[in-house]
Amino acid sequence: MVLSFIIATLDGFFLHNMNTLQSFISKREDMLVSNGFHVYLDPLILLSSWIIGSLLFLKGNSEIVLFVAIILSTVSLIIFYAIPSQNSAILLRNHQRHNGENIHIVNVIEIVVRTSWTAVILFLLVHNQISWWGIINSIFFSGIVFAYFLLMKFHSIFVLFERKILIINTLCMGIILLLLSFTTHHLWMILFVFLGGATSQIRDTILTSRLIKKSILRQNGFFLTSVMVISLLAFGLIIDVYGVGSLYLITSTLTIFLGLYYLLEKANQD
Repeated sequence: MVLSFIIATLDGFFLHNMNTLQSFISKREDMLVSNGFHVYLDPLILLSSWIIGSLLFLKGNSEIVLFVAIILSTVSLIIFYAIPSQNSAILLRNHQRHNGENIHIVNVIEIVVRTSWTAVILFLLVHNQISWWGIINSIFFSGIVFAYFLLMKFHSIFVLFERKILIINTLCMGIILLLLSFTTHHLWMILFVFLGGATSQIRDTILTSRLIKKSILRQNGFFLTSVMVISLLAFGLIIDVYGVGSLYLITSTLTIFLGLYYLLEKANQD
């Protein structure tokens, strides 16, 4: 229990601070590339750690896995503070304040929708549906990789038409989630999960770039991380009571509303 608490504390620290240094990237094109790589790298590391953790657990016990996790987290913490510009980054994060701009409800909804994929994957794992857990993980990650290469190859186009792409991508993701809520055929489900991974990668990259640009992540990381944790707990309850389809239905509705909001926002600015 103590080891799990230590790991959770370190994990919360990294969730709160992992986007700090990216906010100092001046060129928007470079920031989009950086965030695209980050969104791609995060599930890759997560998937690899699950495999390594499973092997360690089979060879030893849960305490070995927890000790290794603490050691790796400590090393990461040392590297994090060893970066030369980190002191100035923390100083700016502590003292810079966004003038008159509060957290927008749209950003909270974006975090909630993003968390839904994690909730479903964890549900499959906890309920011992290992085969589907592996399939969903692999297909979803394949969609992320596909979108990452699209972002890298056409990053100049993504920067030029960022808002239009965000609108179209958000609406498409809402439709995909809606179709997933009613899908019972396995092949269609695999296709929708792949497209969901691709659209999530594109949306998360653009969204993170926008939040960092506005200093929202740097100044309100704790709040947004809390929203993610609460969403996971709420989604777990929803899945247990009403099923996975109901979660996709809820998040699809939220996502379509977000797409319409972005569309109206763009129309007002034009």
